[in-house]
Amino acid sequence: PISPVAEKGGIGMLALTDVKPGCECMVKWFFADRDIEENMRCLGIGQGSRLQVVSRSKGHLIIAPENGRRIALSEDIAKRIKV
Repeated sequence: PISPVAEKGGIGMLALTDVKPGCECMVKWFFADRDIEENMRCLGIGQGSRLQVVSRSKGHLIIAPENGRRIALSEDIAKRIKV
């Protein structure tokens, strides 16, 4: 499926929480404290990385970065990731 950003002509950025499950997107930037940023990079999530939103439930998103792992993120962290 096409990401919401692509549906809008590719202009602008959205929070990861606005991406529908099943859509793939590219991380443009994210903001978090240094420890969280470092952990995210170790999990394969950083500027320019591609990922898919797998599902959403009870305040969490399940995502799949290119490395094939499935990772649960809180909505608070997911809102800080712009795609």
